[in-house]
Amino acid sequence: MLDILLDRNDRFPARVQVYWDTSRRHRIEMQILATTIDEFEKFEVTTWSQVPQTGRSSHRSECLVSVSAHAGRWVDVHEASTLAADWLVVPRDETCAALSLDRRHPPAGKSVLAPPFHSPIVCYRPAGKNWSYIEMSHPEDCIRIVARPRPKSIEWGFGLFGLDIEKGVILRGRILGAFIPRRRDLHIAEKIFGKFLAEPPHLSV
Repeated sequence: MLDILLDRNDRFPARVQVYWDTSRRHRIEMQILATTIDEFEKFEVTTWSQVPQTGRSSHRSECLVSVSAHAGRWVDVHEASTLAADWLVVPRDETCAALSLDRRHPPAGKSVLAPPFHSPIVCYRPAGKNWSYIEMSHPEDCIRIVARPRPKSIEWGFGLFGLDIEKGVILRGRILGAFIPRRRDLHIAEKIFGKFLAEPPHLSV
């Protein structure tokens, strides 16, 4: 699902096209093309993913986001609820952290702001399974990751672009999803991320 942040009530400021590629085994790639119709400040397109929340509280599913400037540190989205917040927001840097406080969804009063992400990767670990599902974006496209646990599901999204744009500009963002073995999943996720950064889009548009 896609969401486009609007800060005014006039006509829709962009045309959005979404392309899917499922040709590679255990992988899904999504490419988002946004063509602006009007000038727009801090234009953001957010992708949304939702997965079931299963298992008892002691064996619940995990949803991890890579944070901090040092590799190997991940935070579970459930940490937000321990701080009495509905949402966990993980920005790319200090500038993007400020954007998250600028009338954007989710509301600042219902969010906790984590340290900047190391890589824009989300790793979902369903309870009682031997596999994990990962999603990632290119760090030049992604300005923040937002996520929240709900009673029966976990949701997360990648906020893309966040740019001041002129009329007629074409923006392109990519999201890659992959099912991987649970054993050493975070290490595998980092390796896939490295390859993802190095390869051109597989979608012909």
